[in-house]
Amino acid sequence: MHTNKKRFHYLPVLVVLVLMLSTYPIKAQTIKRWTGGKEEISAKQMSVEQRLSIFNEYLWLSPDLNSVSLNITNNEATYMWKGNLCSFSLKKDGEMTFRSKDQEITSPRIRSNKNLYYSKQALRYKPEVKHRWVSQLHYESRPVVVYKTRTVYKSQYDNYSKRSKSVPVTEHYSTIEYRKSFRTEWKWKSYTNYVLDIPEYNYYSFKTQDSTVLYVYEIEEGSSKKYYLQHVSYLLGKDNDGIYYVITDSDHNGYFFDDKDQILFNSWNPFREDTKYKRVRFFSENNWYTLDHLKNDYMLKVYSDSNKVLHLEYANSMYADIDKKGKVLFTNIPEDATLTVNGKIYKVSKAEKQFNCEYGLFKVNISKAGNLDFETTYLLNDSLLRQTINYTEMPEAIDAKILNIFADDYMVTISSKNGYSHSCFNTNSFKLPIGENTISISTGGFTLVQQVETKVGDKLEIDFESELQKLQSPINKEQNINESEPEKK
Repeated sequence: MHTNKKRFHYLPVLVVLVLMLSTYPIKAQTIKRWTGGKEEISAKQMSVEQRLSIFNEYLWLSPDLNSVSLNITNNEATYMWKGNLCSFSLKKDGEMTFRSKDQEITSPRIRSNKNLYYSKQALRYKPEVKHRWVSQLHYESRPVVVYKTRTVYKSQYDNYSKRSKSVPVTEHYSTIEYRKSFRTEWKWKSYTNYVLDIPEYNYYSFKTQDSTVLYVYEIEEGSSKKYYLQHVSYLLGKDNDGIYYVITDSDHNGYFFDDKDQILFNSWNPFREDTKYKRVRFFSENNWYTLDHLKNDYMLKVYSDSNKVLHLEYANSMYADIDKKGKVLFTNIPEDATLTVNGKIYKVSKAEKQFNCEYGLFKVNISKAGNLDFETTYLLNDSLLRQTINYTEMPEAIDAKILNIFADDYMVTISSKNGYSHSCFNTNSFKLPIGENTISISTGGFTLVQQVETKVGDKLEIDFESELQKLQSPINKEQNINESEPEKK
């Protein structure tokens, strides 16, 4: 007697599955404009006014404003000012005349009162005792989240021996511990500061029809006199949070929004008793930034229309309501490298990978152990629907890490003798080029400065908690731990 058994054929099923996968491909990962759960960042604007001289209100900040040389021949010099050729003429009686196409201004020789300078780099620092707000650190134990690793054993099946065995695995976990941290208190007190030792200068002052102020310094260099032009007017705006925006014409051509011009985020004045410390999120308070640095590192454009309204516009603000996408292809990515785009890490398991990508401007960081990070930007819009980013190997570097920094916000700034400069916000891992480096870690009005020299193969870990404990609070010892001491020339 026969029993008919039905046989199940797998081949047709596999064919159907292959067809389904080819018809419905796995969706590519999408790169987004904003990361970390942030909402779209909108542009900011505020009214702005031109002020006469940066030295009048901000001398206490030692403005990073230098000058340009005037080549005076036969008592005459020409200079391009606001796109037009103007001239400066020396007279026998010691006066100087400024001429442009629509005005002529004559200035006598003036002696300064140690309240302005033509070159910050030419000056030395001196100690000066005066009242100011001083940060005092109080150490206290508080509960913080500490991230750790431990070795655990897990069962793993061995296909060769057909047995299970225990293997060690590194497990990441977090725990709450009471750790030493610091709390900053501010005291108004007499304090020794290092300030610029400014001499007296001979100079000429020209206030133009649009209330722009130009200084020409007369400097004796050996047996001859040299003349240096400086545009000292500045723009001042204030946002709804009470932060002042101070903009200087650093290249002295009459325009405030060139790449090398500078902006200061002024939140408080430590030398005025009626002001209090205020943090500026994402930036160092009372610190100068060039506009091209903001544009390249922060994707923030600063501009004005007729010097009346100041605009701070993030590059991706214009795409806030656009849902369109393009594609970006990354090539030549090293093995074990980390790909970060606009602050978010994306998984890459091979040397070449393509992503869907929202419209916008994107900053790429490809990090490989032993080298400085490769960084570039790309743009996607209706005209640029596809981009290709090819990794190029960077100079050698070491990995550095900050441990036990229990702060809500902090800024890390790296500068090296070879010209490398980098800043990062709330990031405790970074690269250091080979050679001499200065690392500044700023939080809550306090700055910890470390000088390190690196060589190939080094690793650096800075235990912020431990470094704080090495310092004496100003309550016990009068010393400035709030600011790094300026170099004394």
